[in-house]
Amino acid sequence: MQTDLADNETGQYFWRKGWITNALADGTLKCKPEATVVGTGLENVQEAMDRWSAGASAQKFVVLIDT
Repeated sequence: MQTDLADNETGQYFWRKGWITNALADGTLKCKPEATVVGTGLENVQEAMDRWSAGASAQKFVVLIDT
């Protein structure tokens, strides 16, 4: 019995044959929800965590790190 989706026939189509990578690149597949950029730098991590812990639902918070 297979328990890992990546190892069965469906998983092989999506992952090993590159469907997901290609679909993301050409816009057929989109990453949702859109990201909410909280700020840049580690000093903004707490703000992102506060927004998340305040009860955010189906939201993606991002803190950009400048290298």
